[in-house]
Amino acid sequence: MAYDLESIKNKISQLSSNGRNFGGKDKKGGFEKAKRLTYFKPPVGETTDVRFMPYDDGNGQPIHEVSYYDSRKLTPRRIVAPAQWGKPDPISDLYLSLSKERQSPAVFKLMKELKQKPSWYALVLVRGQEDKGIQVWELNKNQVMSIYGLLAHPDYAEENLMDPETGYDISINVTKVGEVEVGNKMFDKKRYDFAVRRKPSALAKTKVERDKLVAQLFNVGEYFGQFCMNEDKLKDIVTSFLTELDGPTTTGDESSVVGSDSDSDGEDDIDFSSKDAEDKISNAFKGL
Repeated sequence: MAYDLESIKNKISQLSSNGRNFGGKDKKGGFEKAKRLTYFKPPVGETTDVRFMPYDDGNGQPIHEVSYYDSRKLTPRRIVAPAQWGKPDPISDLYLSLSKERQSPAVFKLMKELKQKPSWYALVLVRGQEDKGIQVWELNKNQVMSIYGLLAHPDYAEENLMDPETGYDISINVTKVGEVEVGNKMFDKKRYDFAVRRKPSALAKTKVERDKLVAQLFNVGEYFGQFCMNEDKLKDIVTSFLTELDGPTTTGDESSVVGSDSDSDGEDDIDFSSKDAEDKISNAFKGL
């Protein structure tokens, strides 16, 4: 199955402009039992060859976008956003309700904690690890743009790099370029370089082997969609989150700040227990 080059070019434009589209709705369906996925993570200091599988998310995209709620002030672990599949989602309802009108700085900053954050998943065959079968690689925006940049490059515009018989492997080189602090923890800052191999190659040696690998493909959206929390649990999360706004305030030089971002933008701390914020949130949450 060939990917849609125009759809890929549109996605590059969207990602470049930091668009707010977090993906469309998937077809209804799911898995009776969650299958165990094998995840791929390119090793630092090495070059790894992978073959992107001929996957289509239903919109001509070979990499599937899934959105999450990923604020530690909202929930300890990230959770998939049900709204992207048209399922009941009180968190999304609250965010959209607040987005309908101009808000105070306090509420606007709070809304960041309710905003969906996208991640992307590619199904790949890792050379040298063929015994593991199809692996799942979770990507960030910059990585997706680099990969789509290769697919849309004039040199390959007439090719299908993911074709099982005549496609191309892609080399990934990962180098450490420094460290970054996130949540009081240090993580390696990495650079990813992608290059298309010079010669085309088959996904596997025989047609039987190729067909067997292609048969392992599954709908990424349906897979992650089965992990959506039900509406009542999501309401509990929002209620607990809003309850934090009613915490004790402080006086003097101290401030009571709930929902401040770790990547401070230099603005003054905002008291989320202010009357304005409380009224705005309460009104938005009524009826959800």
